[in-house]
Amino acid sequence: MAATLQPTLVIILGVVGGISCSLTIDTGAMVWIIEESMVADASDVQIYPNVNLRVRGLGKSPSSDLDVIGTAMITVELSEISVKHPALVVRGLGHSCLLENDFLIEHGVKVDFSNQTVHIRNRTFHFHSEERRLWRKRQTMKFER
Repeated sequence: MAATLQPTLVIILGVVGGISCSLTIDTGAMVWIIEESMVADASDVQIYPNVNLRVRGLGKSPSSDLDVIGTAMITVELSEISVKHPALVVRGLGHSCLLENDFLIEHGVKVDFSNQTVHIRNRTFHFHSEERRLWRKRQTMKFER
């Protein structure tokens, strides 16, 4: 018997390393991951090289490993909220960044799928929309038993 799921890609707008970008919220993993190009020119970000670390299942080719460049403390700005958090810096992610469970838990972020909002520090952000329409990416995944 096959079950079909249609997950929603949750995206909010923010600023990372001084660059406006789409922040993809991914509740399925534990580490915040950011594309190297987002922080390459940021003067306030120091990347600490990392070896012996593998990240798989994301990016342009989900079956292959991402190139992990290192770790860094990154500042994320959402409206007037600014937080610093450690992130893995990778190459080939296919997204600007993925805010994972470590970030969401530490900063008390709540995702409300029913109302299509994200809550952090008593502020509410709507899922990214264009021309007042929800901007969502849907995928269909099939699971075989």
